Amino acid sequence: MFALLGRLGPGIVFAAMAIGVSHLVQSTRAGAEYGLSLLALVILASLVKYPLFRFAVQYSAITGKSLLYVYKDTGFYAKWLLIISVLIDLFISTAAVALLTAGIIKYVLGLSIADIWVVLIVFACLCSLLVASGYGLFEKFSKLMVFTFTLLCFITVAIIAPDGFNSTTSLFPNIEITSGFLLFLVAMAGWMPNPPSASFFLSAWSAVKHNKDHSDNEAKQNVKNVLFDINTGYIITIIIAICFVFIGAVLIYRTGVDFPQSSPAGFAKFLISLFTDTMGQWIFPIIGTTAIVVMVSTQFALMDGSPRMLSRIFSSDQDNKSLYVAFLLMQLAGVMVIIYFFTSSFGVFIDFATSISFTTAPFIAILNHKAMISDEIPVEHRPSFLLQLWSVIGIITMFAAGGYFLYMKLLG
Repeated sequence: MFALLGRLGPGIVFAAMAIGVSHLVQSTRAGAEYGLSLLALVILASLVKYPLFRFAVQYSAITGKSLLYVYKDTGFYAKWLLIISVLIDLFISTAAVALLTAGIIKYVLGLSIADIWVVLIVFACLCSLLVASGYGLFEKFSKLMVFTFTLLCFITVAIIAPDGFNSTTSLFPNIEITSGFLLFLVAMAGWMPNPPSASFFLSAWSAVKHNKDHSDNEAKQNVKNVLFDINTGYIITIIIAICFVFIGAVLIYRTGVDFPQSSPAGFAKFLISLFTDTMGQWIFPIIGTTAIVVMVSTQFALMDGSPRMLSRIFSSDQDNKSLYVAFLLMQLAGVMVIIYFFTSSFGVFIDFATSISFTTAPFIAILNHKAMISDEIPVEHRPSFLLQLWSVIGIITMFAAGGYFLYMKLLG
């Protein structure tokens, strides 16, 4: 058992990162507003991006280098795509996650202070942990919380399943295809299961955890471990997404309750009440603590990944602690400005953050695909024909969705 857990690393960190906004907010919202009618699309949105993330960790496991090497070597446009994508996560994505984290902390602990002060305190604590202990502690921390949260989701679904199956209200409503509905799909898919730029973080974490092997047998074993890790993490993210769509459909859509979008604290209260109303008030400290830790894990991932990638961009793909700390402080300043001036509507801001990430997805997917079929990768480690076809279909799908989003926002 412990040997099995030891093989898990960046893939579980990936799962911890995914449980944040995409699962707690967007998956629940999909079920709350459309019942189970979007369940297949939630799964499809995750599957479309699978090659993008798999290629990131597989490339680093084989070469011992992060994707940054590929992007810088590809040319000017790729390097700036990387920088822009990481900057989106550094500020906009982190602000969205920090806001939701603050709302959950305030509700669970009964705090009445402003969101921005909670964000500041959490940032200060996480910065101290990151600078002092780095990735290792974060990985161990994530494993425990991901498995705990998954277990709680299973228990909740098992308890409410009879109500869902015996409901007189159809959980598969007919959906009117409108521009608003399609824009919601793009927003949901943007971080389902994670923003595409998370592939950079996965690559950097994999480069930290898995050094390049010189023995062919060791290299093959390393790649097997990495694929087991990312596949396990990916399966967990899809399962939890399904759980939250089901929870939203049975406990919100079926009962006709309005889904809150006005404030992070209001959403946090609503989310945790779904568990306490189902299992009883005794679960409050457990689900409250787990929700806090899961959201902090997501924020931890963004706070480690974005500054780490930026520091590597400006220091030849090597970790530079001085630059890392400088970008952490820059991240804090930017997030504070965004939360103070631009987050009056929680739901709108979450949709904006998730949608803007999706527009970069096909370009990142193309470069990750090219990395895995490059001369750097031995023939025996290159993706199979079916996996390459899967990747190409995903790229075309992401181009279509991202193009529609830009058309509606700019010309629609």
